[in-house]
Amino acid sequence: MRRRRKEGAGAAGQRHRFREGQVLYSKLRPYLNKAVIADEDGYCTQEILPLDFGGALSSRYALIFLTSPHFVGYADRLSYGVKMPRLGTRDGRNALVPVPPMAEQERIADRVGEIFRLLDACAPLTRA
Repeated sequence: MRRRRKEGAGAAGQRHRFREGQVLYSKLRPYLNKAVIADEDGYCTQEILPLDFGGALSSRYALIFLTSPHFVGYADRLSYGVKMPRLGTRDGRNALVPVPPMAEQERIADRVGEIFRLLDACAPLTRA
């Protein structure tokens, strides 16, 4: 997700405060599959859902789940609006997430990261 910043407390509109390490999920047009782990504290618009899993989920594992075809399909089915469909905050927070033990979450996140690194390494070969 491309990050935009607006400095200072004068940012217009409603805002949500987020903390470093939280997953930020874009409710707007969920089929675009936009989510990121915050690398610093800040504020975001109401179109971004800052998620805190209270230590039950690794942020890296949560990010993988939230960008999975399963969750994207869920979000797409529950979206409302025609021109600018969005996932409701309540629906986003009520999604059922499989919660393996923390060590398994980290193993999954490490393996998925490894696979993406391999895919990135192959990308120049496919552009030739």
